[in-house]
Formats: sequence, C-alpha cells, structure tokens
Amino acid sequence: MKAIYGVDLLLQNPDRRPEKPNCAMYRGGILAFDFELAFSFLLPLIGPQPAAWAVDEQSIAARHLFFAELKQIRAELDWTRFIQVLKSFRTERMAALFGTVPSEWRSYADKVANPLSVVCDHAPQFNDALIRSLL
Repeated sequence: MKAIYGVDLLLQNPDRRPEKPNCAMYRGGILAFDFELAFSFLLPLIGPQPAAWAVDEQSIAARHLFFAELKQIRAELDWTRFIQVLKSFRTERMAALFGTVPSEWRSYADKVANPLSVVCDHAPQFNDALIRSLL
C-alpha cells in the first residue's frame, strides 16, 4: 500500500482514487494496474510546476485511494527502503527498461527518466515531501 502510494506520487498518477481503485488483492498482496494517467508531468500545464521531488505540493495525495489509511499510521511509516529502491533505479536501469517497451514509446524515455533522476538526486527532500504529503 505504501509503495503504491509512493510510486503514484512519484509518477504523478492521479488515477488511483476510492471511486476508481485500479488495484486488486492478489496472492496476499495488492496488485496495482492501470497507469494510463501516470507521468502527468509530461502534460503541458499552465504556471510554474513544483519541483519533481515536491510530491506534497501536488493535488494527488489527498485524493489517493490509500491516503486516509496511510495518514492514520504516518508516524509509523519509514520511507527509507522505498527511497533506496528508487535510488537504485538510476539512468542505466531506466535505459534497460525502456529497451523493452514498444519503439513508439521510446521517444518519451528522456522526458520520463530526467524527472525521476532529479528525484533521486534530491532523495532527502523527496523523503520529507512524502512525509508531509500525509499531514
């Protein structure tokens, strides 16, 4: 649940809400699907946008499917492992991943990889923003 919340904020996926959960229980865990609105930072928007790591400044968190439940246990949440996994997912791993997608999607590789790399470079600020997103 925490990882899905973190990934959705990271990828700016506003589409996992109580009225449209886009996930299911599977083998004792939660399986997320339908990421069609992920990477919404690729859409042209008017006005200045928050820094890529400032996920608490997005409007996604409070509407997220898991927000209320995670907010109740926010003091117990530790984002360290989530941040470690994110930092291990650097440009080389992203390049390998993009090598597996259809060629017509590859034109988005840098547009997606760059903001994610910036978040990795600002991991402490991203960690703090995840914590603030549940206030």
